[in-house]
Formats: sequence, C-alpha cells, structure tokens
Amino acid sequence: MFHKKRKFKRKKFFKIPFLLLTILCIIVWFIYWFILQFESEVLPTAIKVSQKYATNIISQEINKSVETIISDLNLHTQDFFNKNIDKDTNKTYLDVDTILINNVCAKVSNELSKNLRNISDTKIDLPMGIFSGISAFSELGPSFTVYLSSIGDAIVDYETNFQSVGINQINFQVYLNINCSVSIINPMYKKDIEVKRKLMLVNTVFNGEVPNTYLNTSID
Repeated sequence: MFHKKRKFKRKKFFKIPFLLLTILCIIVWFIYWFILQFESEVLPTAIKVSQKYATNIISQEINKSVETIISDLNLHTQDFFNKNIDKDTNKTYLDVDTILINNVCAKVSNELSKNLRNISDTKIDLPMGIFSGISAFSELGPSFTVYLSSIGDAIVDYETNFQSVGINQINFQVYLNINCSVSIINPMYKKDIEVKRKLMLVNTVFNGEVPNTYLNTSID
C-alpha cells in the first residue's frame, strides 16, 4: 500500500525593500531629533513664557484684591497712624494702628485666596510662534495651551520703614508682603511658581526733629 507524500509549502517572508527601510530609519531618526530639540530648546522657552503670562495674571489678581479691601473698608493713609507730640519731652512719635493693618492683611489674604481659586483651570492659549523668540512669528502657529491651578492660600504680612529723607523730614512707610503659589499645567510638563509682591500701603513724610522722633507701634 502506497502513501502519498505530503508536500510542505515554504513560508514566504515579506522582504522590505532597502529604500523603504532607509526611509523608515530617516523618519525615526527625525522624530527622535525633534523630541531632543523640543526638550532642550522649545520646552524651556515654553515654560518661561508660560510663567511670565501666569505671573502677570496673578499680579493683576493681587492688585485687584488689595484695591477691593481698601475700598470696602474705605481706608485712607491717615487711618493707619496718629502723629503725636509728647508734651514733657517734646518728642514726636507715631501711634501705628497695628490692629487695623493686621485686619487688612487677613482680609487681603482671604480675598486673594478666593480669587486664585476662581481662576483655577484658567486656560492660556499661546501661539507656538511665540516660543521662537522672533516677534514676527509670535502670532503664528497652532495654540500651545496651559492651565493655572492655585496651590494653598495666599500669605499676607506687613513691614514698616522709618527713615530720614532730608533736613527735619521723616519718611514713614508700610508695605504689604504678599506671597502666593500656582501651578502651570500642560500635558508635557507641570511647573509650580511662587509669586511675591511688595505693595505700598502707607507712604508719608513728616516734618520734625529727626533725633527726637521715634516710632511707637503699641496701641493703648
């Protein structure tokens, strides 16, 4: 009895033409080069530009918050201190209302923190051309989108400055020191930035004998 021999078919392997393989290698190399260039040159510039835009937005919110509180409380420069003369020593001194200043700091902190929470997920669309550094290209290309997100509450404190600015003239200043943090978020990166501002609350000049003048920050 005879058995028929089975014929086995050889598998055919697909051969990639040399030209096509070369083209694929060039494309892969180009993509790799583009990623390296983007990370080394474009991305750092994108972060700096995004940080600049974010800082401007936060600075506007700081100014708006301080103006809102000063307006709501209807405050003026003279509300923060009283100028007095000691009858016995004939010395000029200032009674600074630290309670009022601390109250302003607390209210500004609350107002600013609320405003920063409201701008969370704010979208900033930046044209890709702006990252070239060439002004003519700043409005060209697709948009590069970043988002802002608040980090914690704003911190507001104050400092005073008291110095001689001329003959028998004394300059008294009160500053608000404002510190807040936000995140710049993009699918390709995340950057936390800290924004610090120093705003003038009181700036006034008095006439008086400088050696006989001192600052009194206690409230009776």
